[in-house]
Amino acid sequence: MEKEYIGKCDLCGDKIYCRSGFLDGIIQSNHKLICFSCQEEKIDD
Repeated sequence: MEKEYIGKCDLCGDKIYCRSGFLDGIIQSNHKLICFSCQEEKIDD
């Protein structure tokens, strides 16, 4: 599996990678990276 470091989550600081062409997080409209865990917590609030 190909894995490339993209950056850190702006909320929790976890590392975000691109794995085989798929981003392990979300790029918000303000260009900030958010991991899937933080995005789920944000939706639940």
